Amino acid sequence: MKPFAGTQSPNTYGSSNAPMPAKAGLVEKRSRLDLVVVACTLIFPWSLFSLLCWFLSFTLHFKQAALCWFVVGSVGFAIGFGGPMSLKVLQARRASHHRVALVKFLFISSLGNWLLGSAAGTYNYWENMQPYYLSASLNSYLAVDVTKQHGQQLMDAGRILFAANSSLDKARSAGYRSAGRVFCVAPVVPNEGKLASYDFWAAGIDCCSGVEPDFHCGDKGANGGLRILDRSQSMYIQALQQAKAAYGISASYPLFITWTQDPFAAVHAHQDAGFRFYALWSLMAFAIQFFGTVVVVVALSKDSR
Repeated sequence: MKPFAGTQSPNTYGSSNAPMPAKAGLVEKRSRLDLVVVACTLIFPWSLFSLLCWFLSFTLHFKQAALCWFVVGSVGFAIGFGGPMSLKVLQARRASHHRVALVKFLFISSLGNWLLGSAAGTYNYWENMQPYYLSASLNSYLAVDVTKQHGQQLMDAGRILFAANSSLDKARSAGYRSAGRVFCVAPVVPNEGKLASYDFWAAGIDCCSGVEPDFHCGDKGANGGLRILDRSQSMYIQALQQAKAAYGISASYPLFITWTQDPFAAVHAHQDAGFRFYALWSLMAFAIQFFGTVVVVVALSKDSR
């Protein structure tokens, strides 16, 4: 009779350790998958912010605004629809708690970066890049003589420098108060003589009292500026109406300009400000996303112990 110990086959001896290689491989595979999810959680939301902020800040918004907003809306729809669907699929497949939590954070941070990128890009466009694109797309006029040229002749002006025989008539300035702001205007006049129509007006915000003629907007020693083309024109028109009524003057084709020494440098200052804004906010968005990802990963690591 063979010894009892011999009844154990070589394949079953130490069988409690036999499945370990396959299990270790599965754990390693899951770890790699989690690392991919962590990398996506860090990179994808930040890339989303950067791209949306770029689309809304720069040329695409200026030249094809409808297409730009279509792209932004489509991305928002994809996030809003795809995020919950991905979570449902993971839950149906009984994915690990860690992976579900990472995907949930990916969805929330993507939605947040979509909102933040859209808001930052829109602000940057209207504050910096839209004035640059408008001014750069219009003509420049040098040595404009207000006694010979009228607003109707310079309707495509973006940058204007006046002749040496011109100056601001601060005694005929006026201000219009609205929503706690004062919109101020003063006519550009010849050093001698009067005009039939005062078509060129320096303008600014909160640089006069609005009660008496005390215009002090713009640069000292300036003799020109950038054409104002934004929505503040409607407020400057109200100030102009007050000046016309107060001083008995007319303005057939009024053009409003910021009073600056170098309008050409001012145009590029808008462009530089727009690029700086984009670069700064892209870095801030990456830092915030990096910090949030680290916090989530550390919390999940502690939870698994």
